[in-house]
Parts: sequence; structure tokens; C-alpha cells
Amino acid sequence: MTTLAGHQHTTARWATAWTQLLEAHMTPALLAEGRTLLDGPTNALQVDQGFASTKITTHAGELRPRIDVPQLTETEWDAVYEAIAAQPHIITSARTQAVTDLLTDPQHTAGIPILPAAEELTFTCSCQPEPGPCPHTAALGQMIANRARTVPIVLFTLRGRAHQHLKTYLRRRGNTAAQPQPAPTSPETLLAPPPVFAQTVPAQDARYRPVYLPHTPPLAGGPTTPVLESVTEQPPASCPPLQALSALVHAAADRATELLNGVPDPSAGLAADLARFTASTPGESYTEQAAHQLGLPYAQMRQLTAAHRCGGNAAVETFLYTTDPGPEILAQAEEAIQPLRPSPFATLARDGNRLTDPAARIQLRYGPDRRWHPYIEQFGDWRVVPEPHSDPARAYKAARAALRR
Repeated sequence: MTTLAGHQHTTARWATAWTQLLEAHMTPALLAEGRTLLDGPTNALQVDQGFASTKITTHAGELRPRIDVPQLTETEWDAVYEAIAAQPHIITSARTQAVTDLLTDPQHTAGIPILPAAEELTFTCSCQPEPGPCPHTAALGQMIANRARTVPIVLFTLRGRAHQHLKTYLRRRGNTAAQPQPAPTSPETLLAPPPVFAQTVPAQDARYRPVYLPHTPPLAGGPTTPVLESVTEQPPASCPPLQALSALVHAAADRATELLNGVPDPSAGLAADLARFTASTPGESYTEQAAHQLGLPYAQMRQLTAAHRCGGNAAVETFLYTTDPGPEILAQAEEAIQPLRPSPFATLARDGNRLTDPAARIQLRYGPDRRWHPYIEQFGDWRVVPEPHSDPARAYKAARAALRR
């Protein structure tokens, strides 16, 4: 544990506070019954903006408990971020998934509680027609507490914003902070002779000095086996399982091959790295773990994966962030797509780098790669589709083709 201004950096208080919310609604016997259910077959915990859910298999069939909480508003989240950024002793922890439990106290978050009040929780389950606590929601609530004990960022998602947004905010704020200026150089320093070692080897000799590689004996004939595939023993418990390590190595090897072949690598951070991994064949089965690592809802992680498949790291960044490319670029795009619109007199909406045609259920997003990334509306959400293009008309046609499929 590290110390934050006299406070040991822990995450336990998140789980304790969440458990107290459950205790305000549930008897000890009901909570004990929920703990018993956790010993049986349960599906993964799904945490989304405003609610958490899971599936529990019982003798009566598969049940779906759910806990809903109100989300913080955009204004409230902005105030929370400002308050965190103003406390240097908290910032380092706030950038990790083990966010310090100091933030359970609203005095550190601009008076806005990240944890909901007890009366704000709503419990529903397919085992009963009316809302209210039941053994299955008790099990779900304790799944959230167990997760929050070590990874409290799930509570940020539950309240409306994934932790990734906070990390991005702190990174950008840090990048715009004033940089320390170097100390002025005195005339004596400027006139001082160069170090002796700099005079011992002429520059041209140092630059072209040959490097001799050690002799490598020839490989024995016959097929070879990759080192990792010859390992059968599981690594220590603190490491990922062998199957996950193998998937990471294969994904890294694929990326190394791309780099050797000249495929560019515009980095968009951890989210893009994980999306690239889950978009690969070895990493596809680890989508849920990647969502957990980023503190994102599972559905949003699947969207990130789809974005990477459609357009690489730039598509991931375009999915996550809204930017301002300027009115001229949007105006040119409007003009380019106007002849293609099925309802040419319907309103077009602009929002940062996003140009939306609601009547056609199409949205184009201008990315950092200077391409337009097509999206289509499905079930009230925007879904990325291939292929991005520098020509907005081509991207619009791609979206229309995706709607027809």
C-alpha cells in the first residue's frame, strides 16, 4: 500500500460502502442466500452505464437479476474530474483501475458522491414480476462488491462514465500543463571544453564503426516447435494463464510482422492496444477481460473491437473521442453526401467531428487519419461498419450498403 497524504492507498472502502447500500435493502438471511448462489453456476458480471446484471442458473431455469442506479450528469462528472485533477496526491491512483477509496468521500469529488444513495438502487429479477430485492439480486450485489474490492472502476461505469474517460482527461490535462523551463546557461558553461571522452573517437569513426555479431551455429534439420508451445506447465498464480500468454505472444508476433512490412502504428493508448488484441483470432475470447481492464461495459468493448477491425487504431480513437475538425470540413462533407441522401430535405446534425443523417440512420465520424468512418443506427445505438474513406460520399455509400445487409 502507498500513502496518500497520511492515508494508506486502499480500495477496500469501495466494497464496504457498496455492501452497506445492499444491507439497507436486504436482511442478513437474504444476503447469506445470495452468497450461497455465488457458489453455483453464474455468468460473468456485466456492468453498463446505469445498471449491472448477470445470469444465474437455478433448478427453475436461467434467471436475470439486475440492479439499476441513476447516472451522474455530464456537468456533475466534469466537476468530479476537476476536483480530482486539483489533488496531486490522488491523481496517480486515479489513473489506475485500483482507484483510491478516498474518492468514496464526496469532499474529494466536489461534493458529488460517486456511490449512489441507498434509496437510489432499484432491484429487478426475472424470478418475480415486481421490483424488489431477491436472492438473485443479493448475489448480483455481492458480485459487484467483490469486483469493487480490487477494481472499483466498475462503479464509475455504473454511474455513467467509464474510467477510461477520467484517464484520458488527466492525461490531456497533464499534457497541457506548463512545462518546467531549463535553467539559464552561464557563459562559463557555454565556453567550457567538451568532455574528454568526446574527443577520443572521431565522429565519423564512431558512426561507422562495424558491429560484429556473435557466431550462430546452423539450426538442426527438421521441423521446429515454438518455445511457448513446448511449455505445458502453468505459470505462477500472479501471472495470466498459459493460454492467455500464448494468445498475447501470437498477437505480438502478428503485429511485429505488420511493422516489418511497413504497416504504420499510430498509437491511441491502452484502449487501442486491447482492441487490436481482441480483434485478433487469439485474443477474441478475451473480450470480457479487456472490458474489465478498461472499466468499459462489455458491449462497448465489442464495439471497440469492431472499430479496430474496420479501421485500426484511428477507428478506435474516433469511436472514443469527439473532436472539432472545423466547420469547413463538415460543410464539404455535407455537400458531398447530399446527392446520396434518401431524404435530401431532412435535417443533418453536426456534433464535433460527427455528421448525422437521422432519417437515413447514418452517421459519419471524421477521424485522426483524415478519413470518414461510417456508422449505422441499430436498436437506438450507433454501430461502426466498414469501410472508412477519405471521401465522405464513399463512406456514406458504405453505411447505406451495411444497412441493406
